[in-house]
Amino acid sequence: MKRIIVDMSKGELDFIREALKTKHINLMNYLDTCEENANPKPSWEKVAEIVEADFDKELAKIVGKKSQAPYGLKKDGTPKKKSGRPTKELF
Repeated sequence: MKRIIVDMSKGELDFIREALKTKHINLMNYLDTCEENANPKPSWEKVAEIVEADFDKELAKIVGKKSQAPYGLKKDGTPKKKSGRPTKELF
C-alpha cells in the first residue's frame, strides 16, 4: 500500500479545516430546510396512479405493434417471422 505525503503549511491546513466546517454547516442547514418543506407522508396513491398510467401507455404501444407484425406476436411481444424456410435446393 502506497502512502501519499502532502506537504502543506499550518495556515493551509487551518484553511482546509475551516472550509470543511463551513461546507458541513451549509449542508446541514440545507437538509434542515428540505425537511421543513417536505410533505409529512408520501402519497403512494399518486405514485400508483403514475405507475398505472405508464403501464397503460406501454401496453397500448405493444397492442399497437400488432399492425406492424403481420404474422403475429410471440409470447414476449416481439414480432414473429414469416412461416416456413426456403430450401437450399434449387429443384
